[in-house]
Amino acid sequence: MSKWLRIKITAKQRISLGVGNEKSFLTRTHPYLPGSVVRGALAATWLRESNGTADSLFTTVFEQGRFSPAFPSGAVLENQSVKQCKYHDGNSGHPEFVDLAFDHTGNSETHCGAGRDDLKGNVSGVRVGTRVTTALDPGKNTASEGKLFSREYLEKGTVFAGYVCLPDSADAALDFLMRISSAFFGGRSSVMGRSDIKWEELSEAPGLSTVNTAEPVVIRTISPTILVDSYGLPSIDLAAALQEASVGTVEATWSNPPRVESGIAGGWHMATGLPKPAEIALVPGAVAKLTGVDLQNLKQLLDSGLGLRTNEGYGWVEVVTEPWAPTAEGAAR
Repeated sequence: MSKWLRIKITAKQRISLGVGNEKSFLTRTHPYLPGSVVRGALAATWLRESNGTADSLFTTVFEQGRFSPAFPSGAVLENQSVKQCKYHDGNSGHPEFVDLAFDHTGNSETHCGAGRDDLKGNVSGVRVGTRVTTALDPGKNTASEGKLFSREYLEKGTVFAGYVCLPDSADAALDFLMRISSAFFGGRSSVMGRSDIKWEELSEAPGLSTVNTAEPVVIRTISPTILVDSYGLPSIDLAAALQEASVGTVEATWSNPPRVESGIAGGWHMATGLPKPAEIALVPGAVAKLTGVDLQNLKQLLDSGLGLRTNEGYGWVEVVTEPWAPTAEGAAR
């Protein structure tokens, strides 16, 4: 039986999670902590506290364990099953947002004259700041001309929440991991990223206890999902991937037309000194509606993730229990 933990991360300094070209004028940030960042920060802390020894406990956690994205409090991840009324009039008598995974009323056909747009899996409700700095002229120790840079960041005091799933053989490793009480997340760790960590043990995957196999079950991805077909070629077919996992009958999926990211998950693997391959992935917020769910196979999906490189934070799937709403209080996240 897999071991589940909830991780709470409180930023004691600003956090910047660079996206794109570090040499451009503006370095943008992710609005949340990707699972790969959580994994990397905890691994670095583990090695630092164990004098750089990557023993079997380390391998159990960071090669066999899985780390979800950690979202700031108040953040909302859009479900791609939702249609939004364009230029919505609050007095129109119909809802602005309709979640097709739950709606059976036909509300998705009503709008204010400009149709409805599909939500795209973005993350909203996160306050992002920008800090501007300049390079120093080494000869004069003054600001250099033409060398102005800015970096987006998430503010000090931001509280993030996510999950860790470890194999059932990880008892000793679990104890060591839960002793980690602080780590550095993101770039510029000499002046940014220091955070406190708190842990909570869970009995099973979040949302699993709410599943009634006699009724439809809705699931969604909350991280990029890297899929391949039966020949090992890149795929964006969510329904086929779920059918292969034998979770249940796929009644409908909402990632169509499939929204994808290209060139993700690249970078440099420090341990081997080799580049990581870039991938094509479905963006977060892809939704599927299942019937005839096999509870054991669903548990396996939640424990193991969907697709490739799941131990790096990709392919994280969760159960959705209610229609999406645009506020943190009314949404699954």
